[in-house]
Amino acid sequence: MSPSKFKNANIVYFSGTGGTTRIALLIRKYLEEYGVTSNVIPLEHNTYSKNNNHEIRNTALLIVLFPVHAFDAPEPIYKWVKSLSQGLKTSTVIISVSAGGDIWLNSACRVGIIKKLKKRNFNIIYEKMMIMPSNFMIATEKQLSMWLLKVLPLKIENIVKEIISGKKLRIKPTFGGRLLTLLCKSEKLGAKTFAKSFKVKPNCNGCGWCAKNCPMNNIVMRESEPVFHWNCVACLRCVYGCPKNSIDTKIYSFVVIKEGYNLEKLEKQVSKIDLQPVENINDNFLFNGIKDYIKNI
Repeated sequence: MSPSKFKNANIVYFSGTGGTTRIALLIRKYLEEYGVTSNVIPLEHNTYSKNNNHEIRNTALLIVLFPVHAFDAPEPIYKWVKSLSQGLKTSTVIISVSAGGDIWLNSACRVGIIKKLKKRNFNIIYEKMMIMPSNFMIATEKQLSMWLLKVLPLKIENIVKEIISGKKLRIKPTFGGRLLTLLCKSEKLGAKTFAKSFKVKPNCNGCGWCAKNCPMNNIVMRESEPVFHWNCVACLRCVYGCPKNSIDTKIYSFVVIKEGYNLEKLEKQVSKIDLQPVENINDNFLFNGIKDYIKNI
């Protein structure tokens, strides 16, 4: 294994329900195998306004990770970039994460954030889409979800190998993708009202898990009950993570997967269940690209 020209790296990411966090930690693991010292920076609890500009500007490699929200980067990523001072032509990698992959619908999801970083003199050398199980509207078929988790380390290992080898990768967005990203700007504004639709079930025990873990500091506890404010980004962490499953929404119930979303449970099952051949799994047409993604390692 040849040493990397990058001596250090900063991995900056936003994660709602944990998929992007897993990717960030795996990237750090494989970078360290090449002798690259890595710093992992989650953008939550307003850390985007407290970032160390000197550290970001002077890093050899910057890796930015985010889940796709409304066919775009989520608001915390934009706020963080806005807080940055001018870069020093820092080599920068952009990795987006979605349930559908790099289909035309998602083809422009990195465009906005890339433009913002280029204006601040960051040099975009590589971009990629990762696929993780869906946490929005339609659940990924269970066997496919397990396959995605199984191949994840191999996918990340290959990405790190390509970055270290100096491979340049830029992906041209489709016109339809650009238009869709533009049209869905209003969805981001609507996300701010998402948490205002929440109702707390009687089984809430006032543990405060939601308030402590909300990445946007959008939840406070009053008289042992969560109160939701206007800074939601619809990441769904509180809905799926509540230990008592006490957070409900009637208005937006269609976006919440009824059986919940827990990657840790899925990971534990991967080693205990014989996975079917990918070709034999019946999947929703919306996830047609997953099988090719899994097989293309």
